[in-house]
Amino acid sequence: MLPYLTTNIARGRLVNEAYAAQDYDWSEVLTANGQHAVDSEGFTFFTVDQKSLQDIVLSVFYEKVG
Repeated sequence: MLPYLTTNIARGRLVNEAYAAQDYDWSEVLTANGQHAVDSEGFTFFTVDQKSLQDIVLSVFYEKVG
C-alpha cells in the first residue's frame, strides 16, 4: 500500500487484527441529507439538513422507555 499507508505495527499483530476482523458484521451506512459546496479558499464543506440529522440520531440512539 506504499506510499499511501505507513505503520509501525508489528506484522504478527497486523495478522491477528486482520484475522479478528474477518467476521465483522457491517451495519447499514447512514447518510444525512444536506448540501456541499466549496468556499472561496477551495475547501469543501457540508451543511447538514437538521431534520435528516435528527432522524438519524433518534433512529440510532433513542429507545422509548415504558
